[in-house]
Amino acid sequence: MNMEKQIPGISTLLPAFTGQGARISSLILTALLTAGPIPLHADTLVLRDGSRQESPELGVDRDLFFSLSATATVRATPVPRDRVSDWWPGSATPTAAVAAVAAAGIPADVAATDLTRLQAWRTTATAAAARAPGAKGVQVLDDGCYILTTSRQHLYRYHFAGLILSEKMLDWGTIEAGFSEGREQLRIVRAMTLGADGRTVQVLNPADSSISKPESGGDVFFNPQGRVLRARIPGVEIGALVEFEIESKEDAPEDWRLFFPSFLFQSADVPVCESRFEVRIPKDQKLFPWTQGDGVGAAAPPWWAVWQAQGGPETGAGRDADGQAYHSWRWLRRDVPLLVKEPLMPPSLEITPAVFATLFNSWDYLDRLVGGMQKERMQPTPELRAAAAGIIAGAATEDAKAAALYHWVQKNIRYISIKSSLSSNWTGHPAAETLKNGYGDCTDKSILLATLLQLSGIPAEPVVLRTNDAGLFVPRQPMLLCNHAITEAHLSGNRTLFLDSTTQDQRYPSLRADDHGALAINFIRGTRTIIPVPPPAEASLKNAEERLRVLPDLGLETEIKTQYAGAYEASMRATWKEVPEPLRRQVMQQYLNRQNPGAVLRSLELPDPQDLNLPFALSYSYLYPGAVQRAGALRVVTFPDRLRRFPEFAQAERRYPVAHTTAESTRRHLVLEVPAGWEPVGLLPAREFRNRHFAYHETWTWKAPVLDVRLDYERTTQRIPVADYGDCRTLARQIEEWTRKPLFFRVASATPPSAAP
Repeated sequence: MNMEKQIPGISTLLPAFTGQGARISSLILTALLTAGPIPLHADTLVLRDGSRQESPELGVDRDLFFSLSATATVRATPVPRDRVSDWWPGSATPTAAVAAVAAAGIPADVAATDLTRLQAWRTTATAAAARAPGAKGVQVLDDGCYILTTSRQHLYRYHFAGLILSEKMLDWGTIEAGFSEGREQLRIVRAMTLGADGRTVQVLNPADSSISKPESGGDVFFNPQGRVLRARIPGVEIGALVEFEIESKEDAPEDWRLFFPSFLFQSADVPVCESRFEVRIPKDQKLFPWTQGDGVGAAAPPWWAVWQAQGGPETGAGRDADGQAYHSWRWLRRDVPLLVKEPLMPPSLEITPAVFATLFNSWDYLDRLVGGMQKERMQPTPELRAAAAGIIAGAATEDAKAAALYHWVQKNIRYISIKSSLSSNWTGHPAAETLKNGYGDCTDKSILLATLLQLSGIPAEPVVLRTNDAGLFVPRQPMLLCNHAITEAHLSGNRTLFLDSTTQDQRYPSLRADDHGALAINFIRGTRTIIPVPPPAEASLKNAEERLRVLPDLGLETEIKTQYAGAYEASMRATWKEVPEPLRRQVMQQYLNRQNPGAVLRSLELPDPQDLNLPFALSYSYLYPGAVQRAGALRVVTFPDRLRRFPEFAQAERRYPVAHTTAESTRRHLVLEVPAGWEPVGLLPAREFRNRHFAYHETWTWKAPVLDVRLDYERTTQRIPVADYGDCRTLARQIEEWTRKPLFFRVASATPPSAAP
């Protein structure tokens, strides 16, 4: 389930441009969002009410026209663009303007100011590219605006401009946005390119856009009102500058209070010249915004800069097209550096400068709204009671009941998402309906599991969250920025369990790894709880018992029995579930050949991967010819997979934290039997490497002819901050070097190295 507000697409397409040159209609005015004021001369504004305002020197900056002349009728009070019907530059008649545009070599439906703006942006982008060698592109403008209108409509505008410097950025010329037909209107305000020659301008004809139903992704997701607008802007090529603006409007939101603007200022791996964001609300409402992240390093100056506006340093005041008063909040960041990707870096939400805002200063309203809808969908029915009783029949303990219900919903309710309204999106369908249908998405499954648990005497509620692979997020004020729903169960002994029934591979009480560390919002109880990261042995465990025997021909005979828990178990179960039983030996043989070329599989045993009542375990044996190497009088034994690598610490320095999904643990107990007369040379001592994030421990015990080895690794944290990176990298390097050390044996019958000729 995706609960996030999508950038909408088009439902109302634009008519063709008028082609009247310097006469700029309200359609083109909508797109005059420039990086700085554009001075105009002797201009006339025709307002929607029919009146006119003149100025010998008029300026336009983003949404406002303002006077640069003290003698003008357009004085200190700027004119919002929404109130303007037409703009006539007084220095040129329509005929002269058309001639000037034609002389410039650009289409007649493009204003001369468009060419000027695009060329200025190209100059800015070229300079930025010179400061970032190798950049795939430069985003000149990244401009978002959320508006809650006085008539309680939701409006979103996004304005983009970027210089394409490689094939990877050609997608900038494709507009693709989704919306709900009948609820949202989506339109392309403008879309054009300035060619690599710096003169050729091509404009998207709205008739060349298309609206279609979204690809369903098989039979998993279905929204009857879902539509996707697609358009390809002409003239897209390497060296071209692309500009487009889209606008979405929801005329009658099911609940206008659910207005949660958010904006990331550094989400692309290209330099950004100017990134800006505005939130506008009616004057009778209050906004609670906050910022997080700096994304530029501690030594850099504060990046938050608020646009100069009337009414104070952080808020502006003005009037909308209907003359109603509003407040606006505006943020600006310039010269955003290239976002250089690093191994295992966190999602953008955690590391980039961002703005979030809400109309709520308390969770009370959201608890009543969403919690009320959830409780309505959890009403018991005879069918639900009968289902619960049947599923837990024979379960003697509370945990046995919870496990039976958890696994039943996992396996018997197929994942299919059907969305059509606020209630189905946020709270799912009634539990009885999901039970009858036999399908549902995360909201539906969380509602059903919570209902079945309650009917079995275990208090439970659905909760919503944002999975950690989308970014750990704890809002400072009440807002909904979630993408998933699971179930919170309350067992005796003050135990709280979180159960995610969307997966078919987690064994009770294991929770899907991307839920760990997330903020779980329980609207029914009115609680907000950060889901704990389990101990490594529960979060993700591989526990192996290995018996190895050196053969007379120096081959290695190996028997391995491995058990798993948590994320590791779910991954292994999912992998083997997809392999038909007749092919399992072949797949295992291929795995062995990748790890140990020449190895030959002898046996393989594993339980039914579909059976969630049994821990998943793997037992196999193989022969590895030539595994032991000769080195004069010595024999060199290298244990398979002993070398531990840390690719996340490859860089000397990092700018961003190291991000893991959850904790992990691997435990290996190896028993190596060698031929009679072999003795270890320089037996490795016990070693432990440890800091607050991870630890590695080895012990070696010799009792002829058997060497007993234990190799244990565990990591307890999800995130390793930049401040700890140096210490962790040093420790990782020490572990890597230590686990490279081979094991030497001297053969008693061989000539000692010192006596060799």
